[in-house]
Amino acid sequence: MDRSGEAADFWQTMLDKGSNGFVITPVEEPPSSNGMPAVTNLIPTELGFYDSPCLPPDAGVRSGYSGIYVCLEMQEVAKQYDNLQLRFSTPAVQLVRESERVAGIIVKNADGTYGQINAAKGVILATGGYDANPDLIEAWTRPEDYATSSWWNPGWGTTGDGHLMGLAMGAQMDPCPQPVMNFRWGNPDSFFDARTWNAIYFGLMINPEGKRFVREDLPFQAVSNAQNAQPGYGAGCFQVFDENMMEGMDDAAIEEFKGRGWLFEGATPQELGQAAGIDGENLAATIERYNGFFAGGIDEDFNRDLATTMPFTGTRLFALTTNSCVLATGGGLTIDGDCRVLDVDDKVIEGLYAVGNASGNFFAGNYPRHIPGTSIGRAITFGYVAAEHAMKGE
Repeated sequence: MDRSGEAADFWQTMLDKGSNGFVITPVEEPPSSNGMPAVTNLIPTELGFYDSPCLPPDAGVRSGYSGIYVCLEMQEVAKQYDNLQLRFSTPAVQLVRESERVAGIIVKNADGTYGQINAAKGVILATGGYDANPDLIEAWTRPEDYATSSWWNPGWGTTGDGHLMGLAMGAQMDPCPQPVMNFRWGNPDSFFDARTWNAIYFGLMINPEGKRFVREDLPFQAVSNAQNAQPGYGAGCFQVFDENMMEGMDDAAIEEFKGRGWLFEGATPQELGQAAGIDGENLAATIERYNGFFAGGIDEDFNRDLATTMPFTGTRLFALTTNSCVLATGGGLTIDGDCRVLDVDDKVIEGLYAVGNASGNFFAGNYPRHIPGTSIGRAITFGYVAAEHAMKGE
């Protein structure tokens, strides 16, 4: 945290060397962050690319959409340095250790042959998590974190290679089960798109018994954890809303989601329950009780902020299938303050560093979604710290 501002400044200096004018911009944050009331002034923590006119119109400004363009820009900047090589289709497969120090890597070339790259200063593992490796997910995380979850990440490279190479060197790793970054709004394939966001934001989270089980406006991670704690690890849960809550979901979207078997409709809670497999009588009672809270302005069950939502007043009711969605894993190899990997005796493995989701001892069992920027932010900062230490030894 002490060095994150410095790392962001360095990143902007590097982006300034590019030709497209990328600008790192603070994200405005309200006094209440993601449903968590702030009792003290918040320290702004989230950055985006809101002032970068070079982004295509469909990229958006948040890191999840603009990130690929930033990475492409950084590749072009890297090519300006004669002492820096970019090797694609050349995965590392094994670390090389000489005289108790990691001194290089074995790589697999695009033609299927193997080669060795020697490292005079050190090897930095920046291989991400293992969310694309089902075997490691099952072995190292809680069943409820993946049993009914879909997979959001569009990349296929996060298979835990750095974790496994480090363990082979005797590295220490976070204890199991390790934390998973979950989002709500998952669908059986991936992640519901923007057409559904208003409906999901205004609606209720309902289990098969027709009952609420969470304050719906909590941070994504908290809602996902609550859903995964339901019977069957959250299977059979729904977002329930009416037609007044679904701005952006047109008739075409309704038919599409119905055709996929994700969306159900009814004129009454009982009719909706029969269509979706929800206890309709309980659902009717849940909606009636929830609507009654608006008169006094207090959600007596979960303390949801009713000023930012609305009661059920429509004549068409919908239930949208929902599940958690795995974005990334947050457990990794144990490191010290210089991002050097430690062995099982807490001793430094000389020459070996781990950063980002390949590194550990950062998230204590859960990802704190109410503190923006902790995942990408630590990847940037730890990469900066590790590279500096490897080059300067300090």
